[in-house]
Amino acid sequence: MSEADRKRWDERHAEGGHRSVADPWMLEQLADRKTGRLLDVAAGRGALALEATVMGFSVCAVDISRIALDDLEAEARHRGLAIETRTADLDDTTALAGLAPIDLLTISRYKPTPLQWQNVAPVLKDGGHLLVCSFSDRQQSMRPAFRLNRGDLTAELEPLGFSLKVWQELERDENFMAGSVWMKG
Repeated sequence: MSEADRKRWDERHAEGGHRSVADPWMLEQLADRKTGRLLDVAAGRGALALEATVMGFSVCAVDISRIALDDLEAEARHRGLAIETRTADLDDTTALAGLAPIDLLTISRYKPTPLQWQNVAPVLKDGGHLLVCSFSDRQQSMRPAFRLNRGDLTAELEPLGFSLKVWQELERDENFMAGSVWMKG
């Protein structure tokens, strides 16, 4: 990402126009998993990070927007929850240094670029799971950069050691979504 991206997201979060609601499909997937160390990538204001912490996960939330993470930290303090946060540009190869080993990676309403996948994948331990839920190819109103395509995602993740366990097309609130579960190793 660029400095322009960071500024755009900071401005968007400062205006309060980007609400934070945990994705129901992601919450269902988390409920089926053992607790452990969870990394919420592109966490924004951290609705999923907060819910995962309540469920018993040890959570680190990363996002390019410090403003979003400040909001997350304030809400966590208000609720008496401990969440680690880190401002991170996923294009930076050192952005996630020191976070491994992670048991579970979550990515909601975001689709990393191939370079970002290369930077994110190493923090997940072998046998760990990656949960991704974002807009599907059917969501034509969303920029292609944020839409998930099963074939494209498989081509990006398999070379990094991931195997697809679940792919689910979802339709809710007039949005077409795709949720997937991947295992590393």
